[in-house]
Amino acid sequence: MIKLSRQMRVSVIIASLTLALTQFQNCGQADVASLPGEAASTEVRLVDQWSEQKVLFVQSEMSLPEQGNDAVVAGWCARSNYNQFIDWHLLDTDGQVVASGEALCERGGFAVELENIQGLSCNHMYLLQAEGLEGQAEATLRRGCDPIKTAQSR
Repeated sequence: MIKLSRQMRVSVIIASLTLALTQFQNCGQADVASLPGEAASTEVRLVDQWSEQKVLFVQSEMSLPEQGNDAVVAGWCARSNYNQFIDWHLLDTDGQVVASGEALCERGGFAVELENIQGLSCNHMYLLQAEGLEGQAEATLRRGCDPIKTAQSR
């Protein structure tokens, strides 16, 4: 048997381990062309299902924009509900449905697209409810209006 010095043995072990473990190393760029559809995009996405709630709005209270006719309210949904629809309803303070529709759960998120928000009363509270297969969520919305512009438009 060949006698090696301690430094030489350590060097041989390190070199052997380096050669053995390089097969598990992945320094190459991911081949995004092989991913299906929109998954090939470079968007940053939510990876972990960290919330106990399976349907959740990003903000529980939100002010709708003064200008413009449309608004989008974002939410999170369970990734297991991919391509499932989330039903939503916008209620006024009397509990009457002002608007309703469906939002698609994709990659852990959904977007409620509100149209014709100029028809909503100024400085009134509205309740946005969303319900999916695995849960429901609520958010309070308020459309703020400039009192000067509102008075001039009358």
